Amino acid sequence: MSESIRSYLFAPATRPERFAKAAQSGAGAVIVDLEDAVEPARKEAARVSLAKTMPGLIREARARDVEVLVRINSRGSDWYHDDLAACASFELDGIVIPKAEDPDAIASVAQRHPLWALHLLMETAVGFEHIGALAKAPGVRRMMFGSVDLMFDLAANETGEPLNYYRSQILLYSRLAGLIPAVDGVCTTLDNPSVLEDEVRRARAFGFGAKLCVHPLQIEPVNHGLGPTPQELAWALRVCEVVSNGAAVAVDGRLVDAPVLAQARRIVASAGRG
Repeated sequence: MSESIRSYLFAPATRPERFAKAAQSGAGAVIVDLEDAVEPARKEAARVSLAKTMPGLIREARARDVEVLVRINSRGSDWYHDDLAACASFELDGIVIPKAEDPDAIASVAQRHPLWALHLLMETAVGFEHIGALAKAPGVRRMMFGSVDLMFDLAANETGEPLNYYRSQILLYSRLAGLIPAVDGVCTTLDNPSVLEDEVRRARAFGFGAKLCVHPLQIEPVNHGLGPTPQELAWALRVCEVVSNGAAVAVDGRLVDAPVLAQARRIVASAGRG
């Protein structure tokens, strides 16, 4: 299902009363957050709470074909190993590893937990220095753009244009590693829908396949904005119907050869019609 997911909604591990609503929000995946959303004094309590509340979230999510992931604390923190141990007791679809920097550390997690789909948050300069090896590390399913943390790490003034080079990098190396298109970072503006719309348009133009969300109201604009338009889908379906043997033909006055057919099939698949 991961390839068709366009929206990932964070839910604080300390707010289990929000879990069901998160699963019902329309997001393709819920990320239960043990990292930024939990203050240090409550890290242990959050893990204990998950043992009681996670089964209910997973049942609710399974009923709605929604994936469940946990964002653990970063490697080198006091909570990293305990978070990994706690996650091992849940039937998760995967985990999110923040501040991914060391390919060997990722490989170690994959070796100990081969069934986990690893989602790497790229949000530091060191991480981008090793992005090629990280993308090809075993167990990695998808890469995510940690735009806010990267902005601070680079001492940039905003998450927009100054980070465009890194947007291209995460998409390029995802493609080279054979991963599905990367996930764009969060929109932190909650009171101005036009800001989110602009970010979604930019994400689609760059080639991101999904976006991280911090509020349920962001889900619908993200799902809609990152999907094909009705016109694009109609064109793609016509192309796939007309072209059956790979030969170059014309559809709606446009030459359709192998690359265009591949694009059409990608659009159909992204709409869940493949």
